[in-house]
Amino acid sequence: MPRAAGSSNGRIEDSESFHLGSNPGPAALGISTESVYLVLSAASKKLIPLGYKPGSLQLYLTVSVFPPEYMQKIKTNKICKIIDKICSGQFDSSDTGMLFILLRPTFSHNMMLQDLSNFIAHGDKRDRGVSFDHINKFVKNILEVSEKGGTLVGLPPVFNKENVIEDLIKALNNLDLVIESNKIRAQKEKLIDNLLELMEESEFSFEDSRVIRVFLKRDGEKMLFCLNLDLKGPRIIISPFTSIHCNLFG
Repeated sequence: MPRAAGSSNGRIEDSESFHLGSNPGPAALGISTESVYLVLSAASKKLIPLGYKPGSLQLYLTVSVFPPEYMQKIKTNKICKIIDKICSGQFDSSDTGMLFILLRPTFSHNMMLQDLSNFIAHGDKRDRGVSFDHINKFVKNILEVSEKGGTLVGLPPVFNKENVIEDLIKALNNLDLVIESNKIRAQKEKLIDNLLELMEESEFSFEDSRVIRVFLKRDGEKMLFCLNLDLKGPRIIISPFTSIHCNLFG
């Protein structure tokens, strides 16, 4: 792939890629000279300095501008390769995770798939999304009943395994990909197993001091919401070392 060179005024002319370089003598300094490629908008055709230490090393970046169609083709090719692996049964959780991340922008009209992809894409505590809204209702119910009395309302699972797979197939069909739907369905259990692996130990954020921790924990083929609450009654008393469970996947 051709690389562009930087000009003295810090602009790049007709670049198709960009290159992270160093000057002087990176090899002598034990610094890798591997190229690093990024994608920036067409408006960003400037040389971007990454850092400079007098008398030592200056890093520089030359910028590339890729047509959107080219980038979409690369993304589609990646999706197709993962789908081929899934259909053959030769895939693992890293493949499933990458598929959901690549498809994430297409999940904007499907809150369930979007929430699943957000679990994979974000490592921070969740404070929004379908799963958070679901468990938030449950937590509020317990807190209220612990003080005022009333009825504890159980919640059904958030996700249905069959629906997840069918919605995933629909999302792929919407991309005009030629896929073997039945082969994907045949890998349902392994796909769901991968998702459970990727989601385990995800945490949810609550500001109420009585909520010690809310997180996801796997129990065989189930994924459970686990709640550690510090409730002092008068109606319900719960030690923070006691876990309350409800099912995420059904």
